[in-house]
Amino acid sequence: MNAPEPITLRQFLLAEQKRDARLPKIVAAMEDLAQASRKISHLVSRGELGGTLGSAGTENVQGETQKRLDVIANDVILEALASSEHWLGLASEEMPHALAVPTDNDRGYLCLFDPLDGSSNIDINGSIGTIFSIL
Repeated sequence: MNAPEPITLRQFLLAEQKRDARLPKIVAAMEDLAQASRKISHLVSRGELGGTLGSAGTENVQGETQKRLDVIANDVILEALASSEHWLGLASEEMPHALAVPTDNDRGYLCLFDPLDGSSNIDINGSIGTIFSIL
């Protein structure tokens, strides 16, 4: 028995959108996050060559020392989502307060996220990732 052919996130989202016509807004919102994730992945892959490793010299809301990549990843997500019409608010582990996104829309999503979970693993080439919740 052959394993199913892997599909991309975009292929999955478009297939789901065809299955349920009510999904276009969440599909577009997920694509905003996917775009930010691709950019973060690229920055992480450059490592020290990109000048992104090491401490930022600041602390997050839990009192943990932020890595440069924590701050950069947070900025990447904020830029990608705040410039989109799909989001009304954003909250991150790296920010002391939630950010209201100015929009003409009266409906949209909230995104709660940890832009680079496991960032303490960066220096040892351990696992890292972005965690998010869409409300």
